[in-house]
Amino acid sequence: MAKLPKGIYVRATEDGFIEIQVVKYSNDIDVGRTLRIEGKNAPHVIERVRQVYREESPPRSEHQIGDDSLSLIIGGHERAPVLNLQNARPDGAIRSGCSSAPIPWNELDSVLDQMTALVAGAR
Repeated sequence: MAKLPKGIYVRATEDGFIEIQVVKYSNDIDVGRTLRIEGKNAPHVIERVRQVYREESPPRSEHQIGDDSLSLIIGGHERAPVLNLQNARPDGAIRSGCSSAPIPWNELDSVLDQMTALVAGAR
């Protein structure tokens, strides 16, 4: 399998999820992460992230949307802020477990636009 270039990739999966994959390398090893959310919950997730981005939400917030238990945490430092998206899905749910993706602040618009396009295309 070909190595993906460093970056952030947003895609829909065949089983109805949206994945945000952050590809990052250290010593030629991918140390990135992938967040998985249920596609039907994506509009709510997009709105919550926009609220954080517009500073209408505290720097740390938690949201239960269906089986997605999402935490939004602003981190990084002043010159390079990051929004850490974390999702914990319960045992027994499809794709149960934890997933996360640290998204640089300057990439949020692009990620949200891509998610919005995927949601619009699914309708």
